[in-house]
Amino acid sequence: MTAVPYGAVRVADPAPADVAAPRKGFWARFMAALMEARQKQAHREINMHMALSGYGFDPRTDRLVKTKSSEMPFG
Repeated sequence: MTAVPYGAVRVADPAPADVAAPRKGFWARFMAALMEARQKQAHREINMHMALSGYGFDPRTDRLVKTKSSEMPFG
C-alpha cells in the first residue's frame, strides 16, 4: 500500500531570477537588421514612385487613388 500525506503540499522550486533569456546569435541579429533596413528602403522607393506618378495610397481602402493634378510638382 501507498501512504498519501494530505496535510503536506509540495510546491515546485521557483526558477532562479538571475538567469537571462538566451540571446540570438550575431548573424541572426545581423540578418534581421539587414532585412528590416531593406524593407524600409523598399517602402521609401514605393512612396517616391507613387508621389512622382500622380497616385497616392489610401489606407482606408488599400488602393491607389489618383491625386489632383494641381498638387503635382510639374503641374
